[in-house]
Amino acid sequence: MDIHLCIDHLGLNRNSYRLNQSNPPHAFVSWGGPDPQPTDSVLEGAWTEIQNNSDYQAHIADTEKMQYPLGETNG
Repeated sequence: MDIHLCIDHLGLNRNSYRLNQSNPPHAFVSWGGPDPQPTDSVLEGAWTEIQNNSDYQAHIADTEKMQYPLGETNG
């Protein structure tokens, strides 16, 4: 589960938070702001909604198609 995406999906962007690491799996280290910290069950529900969203699935498919050159040389 990507907590950053879940926070955005839940509309909790006006809060500040720190995670124990950037990439999933990660967990909250701190939370501050006007809204209460979302529970694990709320985050899991948001993640399920995100994964079931056809726009998100299309984005993932496009990302998987991206290919980056591994170090082309000229000459």
